[in-house]
Amino acid sequence: IGRLQLIGKEISCLESRFRGNFERYIVGGKSCYKLEVTIENLMRKKINACFEISDTYPFSVLDVYLSSADEEVDINLLERQLARLAKPGFGCLTRTCDVIKSFQ
Repeated sequence: IGRLQLIGKEISCLESRFRGNFERYIVGGKSCYKLEVTIENLMRKKINACFEISDTYPFSVLDVYLSSADEEVDINLLERQLARLAKPGFGCLTRTCDVIKSFQ
């Protein structure tokens, strides 16, 4: 299976698992992709994650933007955990979502 097929399967699984939204947009004539998901963590708090997926995925660091309507969620701590635990490579999107889901 090729790289694009693996990435496509991963995105498709995350879309259905977290009711995500995958979009393609063009910036300066270059295609970019965005995956938005809402993940409920172990404390039943909803965390919104937006992944900007470039053409270098999975070989580069993933751009992730996090937010939560719940003030109890420490987004800065979560970002530090992601930097430590969700390393680049195949499956990085899934690992990142799993870290968010297990965040307390």
